[in-house]
Amino acid sequence: IYLLSKMKEPLEILVEALAKLQDATGSQGSFSFPRIITVGNQSAGKSSIIEAIVGKPFLPRGADIVTRCPLRVRLQQTKSGTEEYAIFDYRNELESGKEQKFTDFKEVSDEIDRRTEQRTNKSKNISKEEIHLDIFSPNYPDLQFIDLPGFTKCPVKNQDDDIEQQILDLNIPYMEDENTIILAIQDATQDIAGSEALKHALDKKIDPNGDRTIGVLTKLDNLHSITDKKRVVDILENKTKPLKLGYIGVVNRSQQDIDQDLDIENTMENQNKVLDQSEFMRVRDKIGIDVLRRTITRILASRVKKMMPGFRQAREDELKHVIEQLKIHGFSSNGENDVDDLITSLVEKSISKIRLNLMGFDTRVTIETHNTGAELNKILKQGAIESSKKARQTHSVNEFHKKLRTNIEKVHAIRDNMLPVELVMEVGVSILTENYREPFKKLLDKSSDYLKKDLINLLDITLQPYPHFKDLIEKILLRELESNKSKAEEYLDVQINSHKRFINCEHTDFTKLNKELNEDGIRFRNPFNLWFTEKIPNSEGDRKDYDDRNQGEEINFFDEENEEEGVQSVRGYVNRLQEKDKVNGVHTNKLPSKPEHEAMLHLDLCIDYMEIIDKTLVDVVPKIFIMMLVMKMIDFLNGVDENGDSFKSSLLREVNKECKEKEKREHLVTRSHSHAMMVNELRERRKICEDTIRIIDETNTREG
Repeated sequence: IYLLSKMKEPLEILVEALAKLQDATGSQGSFSFPRIITVGNQSAGKSSIIEAIVGKPFLPRGADIVTRCPLRVRLQQTKSGTEEYAIFDYRNELESGKEQKFTDFKEVSDEIDRRTEQRTNKSKNISKEEIHLDIFSPNYPDLQFIDLPGFTKCPVKNQDDDIEQQILDLNIPYMEDENTIILAIQDATQDIAGSEALKHALDKKIDPNGDRTIGVLTKLDNLHSITDKKRVVDILENKTKPLKLGYIGVVNRSQQDIDQDLDIENTMENQNKVLDQSEFMRVRDKIGIDVLRRTITRILASRVKKMMPGFRQAREDELKHVIEQLKIHGFSSNGENDVDDLITSLVEKSISKIRLNLMGFDTRVTIETHNTGAELNKILKQGAIESSKKARQTHSVNEFHKKLRTNIEKVHAIRDNMLPVELVMEVGVSILTENYREPFKKLLDKSSDYLKKDLINLLDITLQPYPHFKDLIEKILLRELESNKSKAEEYLDVQINSHKRFINCEHTDFTKLNKELNEDGIRFRNPFNLWFTEKIPNSEGDRKDYDDRNQGEEINFFDEENEEEGVQSVRGYVNRLQEKDKVNGVHTNKLPSKPEHEAMLHLDLCIDYMEIIDKTLVDVVPKIFIMMLVMKMIDFLNGVDENGDSFKSSLLREVNKECKEKEKREHLVTRSHSHAMMVNELRERRKICEDTIRIIDETNTREG
């Protein structure tokens, strides 16, 4: 058998490389090598032509219409000496890992039959669903054939009445494809003027100039009369119905050969008998399957040559894209895996994502959801107000009053209670201030847990292809976050303790409290100016109402009948103890005469001073948390502090400390299975692009 290995070597390599590229990209639409289709009447010998070109019988045979759906056959050349085999739906089978190889081509024929019956529901109708068959052999270069259902005029039993139009509608789209070479098959015993294949192939919408149509006359061995032989010779000499690419005559396998299961080599004997006939002597160079193969090869070579400039430019563009993708995944320009550069790149990528998510101020910020920084700000601001509310309302007024009375007794001890002692107020402020510690620590836990969860999610997305590296970055960042959280807790304790242990009686706001904040534009207003479980207000109006109702008459705080009035009288108690001598201008303070009244004095002063502490903590504590959880994390990511000085450490420095050994670094950037497959595909595509460009350049050089 004449094999296509006689094709010029550079072209053969080019065809192979382009076929591999088609597999690598998985796209026939963006890249397609010329394919060959066979069209003609039923039983004109279309399937026999494909078998003869392949050199192996593998197609079903029978009466009536046998080819009832498109059969796409792709030849793929393998290494010399390897076994021939076939696979159906090769790409799908390869992806699923369940590919079934057929080495017995009789079984291939049976499988085509089975799939055809499946697609047509065991009827004589046709289906547009293709059957894909890949044949792997060392004997043929990469080519594609499509065997289509033959044209017919009359429906047979179990066929639709419009079968003629259905077959035409199926064939035409394949014929219209500019990248298709049409083998118009015609039975040599039939009049060429009635050829349906040529009629449709040369239609003005398909190939009116005959640039890609080859006429193929089959069954030359069935010509018996001299008249018929001369008629066919005229056709082969392109005299009867001229075609730009001309006509080729072939001898098909006879039905007797098929029935006796004789191989295709036996057909050569029949072909030689035809060539020995005197009528065909002058057209011997236009007869035979070898001639058809050479003609197809020549046409393919011509078309590929025209396509080469476009191929090369497309591969140049593809190569640039692939190299850029490989660089993103840690490969240098020469294709080597640069581990150090990849680690640095992944660290920088992580830093960029985290910083953007925390700090914002970038056009890359998405608008679908709030980022981490915005949510954390909301958690802290609202959480501070909630913490204030909880701290304020820890005790009841009676409970706190009793604590003050107890401490008055402890302070005086053996001594009589003559004058108020300021230490009692300090104890009261300390008790109330301590109530802030637990709510604010819970807020710190909530804030750090939210930030931790968000960091983990962000790293899962950003470093998904590198699970080992992701784990390392996650460990380092969470360790840093935990350290910063501990420091934030220390600073919180310092704030609480400093307010507990020292009262600034000269604070400018100590006498200016109880004024409601009415300025506009405050996003997180603190509406909680109530104290104790009884919700003692800070309103001047409440105190005035109290004075008007009681006309200066002091109410016994411990009188159960007047308990509600007593609770309200907590505010302004100190003011009511004061009076001014209008005559002498002497300002005097009344001193409480009983321990319970002294406790009321300290209670009133405590609330006044606690307004200062509350305002301070609600303002400062969120700042401490933001500084330690966010700003210090940013400093750690950047490696520099807010002054531009080198920070104590950085993410990159910590990564380098963790992986000083080469083996550890290589292990860190080990990819996930799916990512490794993607990188391998990129590398394969790069190689194919480079091979294609090189082969095209070699071909152009040789032709030049």
